Amino acid sequence: MSSKNKKNPSTPPSKAPPVSKNRQSAAQAELRNFEQEIDEELRRDQLVKLWRRFGVITVTIILLLIAAFGGWLYYQNKQRDISSKQSEMMQSALDELEIDNITQARSILEKLVKEGKPGYQAMAQVLLAGMAELSGKKEDSIKFYDKLAQDLRLAEPWRELATFKSILLRYDDMSPDEAIEALRPLAQDGKPWFGVAGELLAVAYIRADQPESARAILEALIGSRKTPTSLSNRLNQLVTSLPPAEDLVTSLPPAEDTVVAEKTPEKKKSEKTKKITGKKHKETGKEKRS
Repeated sequence: MSSKNKKNPSTPPSKAPPVSKNRQSAAQAELRNFEQEIDEELRRDQLVKLWRRFGVITVTIILLLIAAFGGWLYYQNKQRDISSKQSEMMQSALDELEIDNITQARSILEKLVKEGKPGYQAMAQVLLAGMAELSGKKEDSIKFYDKLAQDLRLAEPWRELATFKSILLRYDDMSPDEAIEALRPLAQDGKPWFGVAGELLAVAYIRADQPESARAILEALIGSRKTPTSLSNRLNQLVTSLPPAEDLVTSLPPAEDTVVAEKTPEKKKSEKTKKITGKKHKETGKEKRS
Protein backbone atom coordinates (compact mmCIF):
# COMPACT_ATOMS: atom_id res chain seq x y z
CA MET A 1 0.00 0.00 0.00
CA SER A 2 1.16 3.45 -0.83
CA SER A 3 1.62 6.22 1.62
CA LYS A 4 -1.25 8.16 0.05
CA ASN A 5 -3.79 5.56 1.06
CA LYS A 6 -2.57 5.50 4.60
CA LYS A 7 -4.62 7.38 7.14
CA ASN A 8 -3.13 9.45 9.83
CA PRO A 9 -4.66 8.28 13.02
CA SER A 10 -3.63 11.42 14.86
CA THR A 11 -5.77 13.86 12.81
CA PRO A 12 -9.55 13.65 13.45
CA PRO A 13 -12.05 14.01 10.57
CA SER A 14 -13.12 17.61 9.72
CA LYS A 15 -16.58 18.72 11.12
CA ALA A 16 -18.56 22.04 11.01
CA PRO A 17 -18.18 24.05 14.13
CA PRO A 18 -21.33 23.93 16.33
CA VAL A 19 -23.61 27.05 16.24
CA SER A 20 -24.91 28.18 19.60
CA LYS A 21 -28.63 28.94 20.27
CA ASN A 22 -27.90 32.55 21.19
CA ARG A 23 -26.40 33.22 17.82
CA GLN A 24 -29.46 31.69 16.09
CA SER A 25 -31.91 33.84 18.02
CA ALA A 26 -29.81 36.94 17.30
CA ALA A 27 -29.89 36.18 13.61
CA GLN A 28 -33.68 35.71 13.67
CA ALA A 29 -34.12 39.02 15.51
CA GLU A 30 -31.98 40.80 12.95
CA LEU A 31 -34.10 39.26 10.19
CA ARG A 32 -37.32 40.46 11.82
CA ASN A 33 -35.93 43.95 12.28
CA PHE A 34 -34.91 43.99 8.65
CA GLU A 35 -38.41 42.95 7.58
CA GLN A 36 -40.00 45.64 9.77
CA GLU A 37 -37.74 48.29 8.28
CA ILE A 38 -38.75 47.17 4.81
CA ASP A 39 -42.49 47.34 5.76
CA GLU A 40 -42.06 50.79 7.25
CA GLU A 41 -40.29 52.00 4.15
CA LEU A 42 -43.09 50.62 1.98
CA ARG A 43 -45.77 52.27 4.10
CA ARG A 44 -43.86 55.54 4.10
CA ASP A 45 -43.52 55.38 0.38
CA GLN A 46 -47.26 54.68 -0.02
CA LEU A 47 -48.18 57.59 2.27
CA VAL A 48 -45.93 59.91 0.31
CA LYS A 49 -47.60 58.84 -2.92
CA LEU A 50 -51.09 59.32 -1.42
CA TRP A 51 -50.16 62.72 -0.06
CA ARG A 52 -48.79 63.83 -3.41
CA ARG A 53 -52.00 62.64 -5.08
CA PHE A 54 -54.71 63.63 -2.58
CA GLY A 55 -52.99 65.84 -0.02
CA VAL A 56 -53.97 69.18 -1.52
CA ILE A 57 -57.58 68.06 -2.03
CA THR A 58 -57.83 66.77 1.55
CA VAL A 59 -56.44 69.95 3.03
CA THR A 60 -58.79 72.02 0.85
CA ILE A 61 -61.84 70.03 1.99
CA ILE A 62 -60.84 70.36 5.64
CA LEU A 63 -60.37 74.09 5.29
CA LEU A 64 -63.73 74.43 3.54
CA LEU A 65 -65.48 72.47 6.31
CA ILE A 66 -63.88 74.66 8.95
CA ALA A 67 -64.87 77.81 7.04
CA ALA A 68 -68.47 76.55 6.59
CA PHE A 69 -68.79 75.74 10.28
CA GLY A 70 -67.42 79.15 11.21
CA GLY A 71 -69.84 80.83 8.78
CA TRP A 72 -72.77 78.88 10.24
CA LEU A 73 -71.82 79.97 13.74
CA TYR A 74 -71.55 83.57 12.57
CA TYR A 75 -74.95 83.37 10.83
CA GLN A 76 -76.62 81.92 13.92
CA ASN A 77 -75.12 84.62 16.10
CA LYS A 78 -76.18 87.30 13.62
CA GLN A 79 -79.74 85.96 13.48
CA ARG A 80 -79.95 85.94 17.28
CA ASP A 81 -78.82 89.56 17.35
CA ILE A 82 -81.42 90.53 14.72
CA SER A 83 -84.20 88.67 16.56
CA SER A 84 -83.22 90.29 19.83
CA LYS A 85 -83.24 93.75 18.22
CA GLN A 86 -86.62 93.20 16.57
CA SER A 87 -88.06 91.86 19.81
CA GLU A 88 -86.97 95.05 21.54
CA MET A 89 -88.59 97.10 18.77
CA MET A 90 -91.88 95.23 19.15
CA GLN A 91 -91.83 95.70 22.91
CA SER A 92 -91.10 99.40 22.40
CA ALA A 93 -94.09 99.70 20.03
CA LEU A 94 -96.38 98.02 22.59
CA ASP A 95 -95.12 100.36 25.29
CA GLU A 96 -95.89 103.35 23.06
CA LEU A 97 -99.42 102.03 22.46
CA GLU A 98 -100.02 101.70 26.18
CA ILE A 99 -99.32 105.41 26.67
CA ASP A 100 -101.39 106.31 23.55
CA ASN A 101 -98.36 107.48 21.60
CA ILE A 102 -99.89 106.28 18.31
CA THR A 103 -97.53 108.12 15.99
CA GLN A 104 -94.35 106.67 17.47
CA ALA A 105 -95.88 103.19 17.69
CA ARG A 106 -96.96 103.33 14.04
CA SER A 107 -93.46 104.40 12.97
CA ILE A 108 -91.85 101.44 14.76
CA LEU A 109 -94.40 98.96 13.42
CA GLU A 110 -94.02 100.17 9.84
CA LYS A 111 -90.27 99.69 10.13
CA LEU A 112 -90.83 96.14 11.35
CA VAL A 113 -93.12 95.46 8.40
CA LYS A 114 -90.35 96.49 6.00
CA GLU A 115 -87.28 95.02 7.72
CA GLY A 116 -88.53 92.45 10.20
CA LYS A 117 -88.65 88.69 10.00
CA PRO A 118 -91.92 87.08 8.85
CA GLY A 119 -93.18 86.53 12.38
CA TYR A 120 -92.56 90.12 13.46
CA GLN A 121 -93.92 91.37 10.14
CA ALA A 122 -97.18 89.50 10.80
CA MET A 123 -97.48 90.85 14.34
CA ALA A 124 -96.76 94.38 13.15
CA GLN A 125 -99.36 94.17 10.36
CA VAL A 126 -102.01 92.83 12.74
CA LEU A 127 -101.35 95.72 15.14
CA LEU A 128 -101.42 98.29 12.31
CA ALA A 129 -104.70 96.84 11.02
CA GLY A 130 -106.19 97.02 14.50
CA MET A 131 -105.03 100.61 14.91
CA ALA A 132 -106.60 101.53 11.56
CA GLU A 133 -109.85 99.83 12.58
CA LEU A 134 -109.99 101.69 15.89
CA SER A 135 -109.35 105.00 14.15
CA GLY A 136 -112.27 104.40 11.76
CA LYS A 137 -110.15 103.58 8.70
CA LYS A 138 -111.97 100.39 7.77
CA GLU A 139 -110.63 100.12 4.22
CA ASP A 140 -107.01 100.50 5.37
CA SER A 141 -107.56 97.80 7.96
CA ILE A 142 -109.00 95.44 5.35
CA LYS A 143 -105.96 96.07 3.09
CA PHE A 144 -103.59 95.16 5.91
CA TYR A 145 -105.47 91.93 6.61
CA ASP A 146 -105.75 90.96 2.94
CA LYS A 147 -102.03 91.53 2.41
CA LEU A 148 -101.27 89.42 5.44
CA ALA A 149 -103.62 86.63 4.29
CA GLN A 150 -101.86 86.40 0.91
CA ASP A 151 -98.33 86.22 2.32
CA LEU A 152 -97.33 82.57 1.80
CA ARG A 153 -94.17 82.99 3.89
CA LEU A 154 -96.28 83.14 7.03
CA ALA A 155 -97.64 80.19 8.95
CA GLU A 156 -101.23 79.14 8.25
CA PRO A 157 -102.66 80.35 11.61
CA TRP A 158 -101.51 83.91 10.83
CA ARG A 159 -103.09 83.82 7.38
CA GLU A 160 -106.34 82.35 8.72
CA LEU A 161 -106.49 85.05 11.38
CA ALA A 162 -106.09 87.76 8.74
CA THR A 163 -108.70 86.12 6.51
CA PHE A 164 -111.26 85.93 9.30
CA LYS A 165 -110.65 89.52 10.42
CA SER A 166 -111.06 90.74 6.85
CA ILE A 167 -114.34 88.81 6.46
CA LEU A 168 -115.56 90.13 9.80
CA LEU A 169 -115.01 93.73 8.71
CA ARG A 170 -116.79 93.16 5.38
CA TYR A 171 -119.51 90.83 6.66
CA ASP A 172 -122.35 93.35 6.82
CA ASP A 173 -121.66 94.49 3.25
CA MET A 174 -121.40 90.98 1.81
CA SER A 175 -124.25 89.09 0.19
CA PRO A 176 -125.23 85.78 1.84
CA ASP A 177 -123.66 83.79 -0.98
CA GLU A 178 -120.39 85.74 -0.75
CA ALA A 179 -120.27 85.23 3.02
CA ILE A 180 -120.94 81.49 2.67
CA GLU A 181 -118.20 81.12 0.07
CA ALA A 182 -115.67 83.04 2.19
CA LEU A 183 -116.48 81.34 5.52
CA ARG A 184 -116.68 77.71 4.42
CA PRO A 185 -112.88 77.08 4.48
CA LEU A 186 -112.64 78.48 8.02
CA ALA A 187 -115.76 76.77 9.43
CA GLN A 188 -114.23 73.28 9.40
CA ASP A 189 -114.02 71.06 12.46
CA GLY A 190 -110.46 71.15 13.79
CA LYS A 191 -109.74 74.65 12.50
CA PRO A 192 -108.96 77.32 15.11
CA TRP A 193 -111.80 79.54 13.83
CA PHE A 194 -114.40 76.78 13.63
CA GLY A 195 -116.57 78.27 16.40
CA VAL A 196 -116.92 81.94 15.46
CA ALA A 197 -116.65 81.33 11.72
CA GLY A 198 -119.27 78.59 11.99
CA GLU A 199 -121.63 80.95 13.81
CA LEU A 200 -121.30 83.57 11.07
CA LEU A 201 -121.73 80.86 8.45
CA ALA A 202 -124.97 79.71 10.09
CA VAL A 203 -126.28 83.28 10.06
CA ALA A 204 -125.34 83.56 6.38
CA TYR A 205 -127.28 80.35 5.66
CA ILE A 206 -130.31 81.78 7.45
CA ARG A 207 -130.03 84.97 5.42
CA ALA A 208 -129.79 82.87 2.26
CA ASP A 209 -132.99 80.99 3.23
CA GLN A 210 -131.14 77.70 3.75
CA PRO A 211 -132.34 76.60 7.21
CA GLU A 212 -131.28 72.97 6.74
CA SER A 213 -127.64 73.97 6.15
CA ALA A 214 -127.81 76.38 9.08
CA ARG A 215 -129.14 73.64 11.37
CA ALA A 216 -126.38 71.22 10.27
CA ILE A 217 -123.53 73.61 11.07
CA LEU A 218 -125.14 74.71 14.34
CA GLU A 219 -125.60 71.12 15.53
CA ALA A 220 -121.97 70.35 14.60
CA LEU A 221 -120.81 73.34 16.63
CA ILE A 222 -122.96 72.46 19.64
CA GLY A 223 -121.70 68.87 19.57
CA SER A 224 -118.04 69.94 19.49
CA ARG A 225 -116.16 69.78 22.79
CA LYS A 226 -114.03 72.77 21.80
CA THR A 227 -117.02 75.13 21.62
CA PRO A 228 -117.05 77.54 24.61
CA THR A 229 -120.12 77.68 26.85
CA SER A 230 -120.92 81.29 25.98
CA LEU A 231 -120.89 80.45 22.28
CA SER A 232 -123.00 77.33 22.84
CA ASN A 233 -125.72 79.47 24.44
CA ARG A 234 -125.88 81.72 21.40
CA LEU A 235 -125.91 78.72 19.07
CA ASN A 236 -128.82 77.14 20.96
CA GLN A 237 -130.77 80.39 20.57
CA LEU A 238 -130.15 80.30 16.82
CA VAL A 239 -131.31 76.69 16.64
CA THR A 240 -134.56 77.50 18.44
CA SER A 241 -135.18 80.35 16.02
CA LEU A 242 -135.14 77.95 13.08
CA PRO A 243 -138.34 76.21 11.93
CA PRO A 244 -138.65 72.60 13.15
CA ALA A 245 -137.21 69.92 10.92
CA GLU A 246 -140.67 68.35 10.45
CA ASP A 247 -142.04 71.61 9.10
CA LEU A 248 -139.17 71.76 6.65
CA VAL A 249 -140.01 68.30 5.36
CA THR A 250 -143.75 68.89 5.05
CA SER A 251 -143.22 72.24 3.39
CA LEU A 252 -141.46 70.57 0.49
CA PRO A 253 -143.64 69.95 -2.62
CA PRO A 254 -144.58 66.27 -2.99
CA ALA A 255 -143.04 64.27 -5.76
CA GLU A 256 -145.05 63.28 -8.82
CA ASP A 257 -144.95 59.57 -8.00
CA THR A 258 -146.39 60.11 -4.52
CA VAL A 259 -149.12 62.33 -5.92
CA VAL A 260 -150.21 59.61 -8.30
CA ALA A 261 -149.99 56.98 -5.59
CA GLU A 262 -152.13 59.05 -3.24
CA LYS A 263 -154.74 60.02 -5.84
CA THR A 264 -155.38 56.64 -7.43
CA PRO A 265 -156.99 55.01 -4.35
CA GLU A 266 -159.27 58.03 -3.97
CA LYS A 267 -160.32 57.79 -7.61
CA LYS A 268 -161.08 54.09 -7.17
CA LYS A 269 -163.23 54.82 -4.11
CA SER A 270 -165.13 57.56 -5.90
CA GLU A 271 -165.74 55.30 -8.89
CA LYS A 272 -167.08 52.55 -6.61
CA THR A 273 -169.39 54.96 -4.79
CA LYS A 274 -170.67 56.26 -8.11
CA LYS A 275 -171.48 52.70 -9.30
CA ILE A 276 -173.25 51.85 -6.03
CA THR A 277 -175.28 55.03 -5.98
CA GLY A 278 -176.16 54.46 -9.66
CA LYS A 279 -177.44 50.96 -8.91
CA LYS A 280 -179.48 52.26 -6.00
CA HIS A 281 -181.04 54.94 -8.15
CA LYS A 282 -182.05 52.32 -10.75
CA GLU A 283 -183.60 50.03 -8.12
CA THR A 284 -185.62 52.85 -6.56
CA GLY A 285 -186.83 53.85 -10.03
CA LYS A 286 -188.08 50.31 -10.77
CA GLU A 287 -189.87 50.13 -7.44
CA LYS A 288 -191.64 53.41 -8.16
CA ARG A 289 -192.80 52.14 -11.57
CA SER A 290 -194.19 48.93 -10.10
